[in-house]
Amino acid sequence: MRPKHYQHGGIEPIDYIQANDMNFCAGNVVKYVTRYPYKSGLDDLKKARQYLDFLIETEIKRIDKLQTPVRLPGHTDSRRQAALERKFKT
Repeated sequence: MRPKHYQHGGIEPIDYIQANDMNFCAGNVVKYVTRYPYKSGLDDLKKARQYLDFLIETEIKRIDKLQTPVRLPGHTDSRRQAALERKFKT
């Protein structure tokens, strides 16, 4: 039996989440935004915002890792190092 707060919109959030291979945090954003008018209102929106903030933090960390300049151990060519740093500068 489906909970009443998920019986709107023609698709259950879990079906959408699984069909789109969403991670835990993204899935919770969908879940809480979908049910907020029918269950916990503002509390559900706050929960969705918290999980969205987690996603944003994770994405920022992922992007920062990609943009970190490569430092070669023992490498003394400062022109090469400067070029790498310019390439990865945001």
